[in-house]
Amino acid sequence: MTNANTQRKKTSALTECALLVAISLILSFIKFDGLWGQGGSITLCSMAPIVVASYRKGIKWGLLTGFVSGILQLLIGASALKGNSIGVVIVAVLLDYLVAFSLVGLGGMFRGKFKSPRKELLLGSIISVALRFACHFGSGILIWGSYAPDKYANAIPLYSFVYNGSYMIPEIIITAIAVFFLAPVIVKVRNQG
Repeated sequence: MTNANTQRKKTSALTECALLVAISLILSFIKFDGLWGQGGSITLCSMAPIVVASYRKGIKWGLLTGFVSGILQLLIGASALKGNSIGVVIVAVLLDYLVAFSLVGLGGMFRGKFKSPRKELLLGSIISVALRFACHFGSGILIWGSYAPDKYANAIPLYSFVYNGSYMIPEIIITAIAVFFLAPVIVKVRNQG
């Protein structure tokens, strides 16, 4: 492949992933705030564009797309970190934003592994968004447990699971359904691109 072709493919991938980051960000504003006042929302498929980037362009581009999405979500949600110690902020930035959203970029991990693109996208989205859930769960145990209601005082892991599961489990389901039904379009465009 010539240097010009390589550069054109990189530019095309960068442009597509930037558009998918923008779509993810827009979709993150269409949300149901759920049961909790402190954070955690069910969005309208905001994780699906990151999964699509990973499936269409590969894991490297998916991780980058997820990472950039995490940075943007951090900038939007940074006010939630005010008043916390530097250690809490560092762990929250890593687990709740940078690592959590980057892991969604693994959504294309099954590309080419099965005969069915729907199955590849379905499994990839479930596992990658579940990994995001695991990050939030860990963060809930490590740093946010102090916000737990008194009834969870001796059961911080349960509190973290209930709290984060209340929005992340629906998010996993919504993302999986979206990419499952969009699979024919995602594959058609991938084969053209």
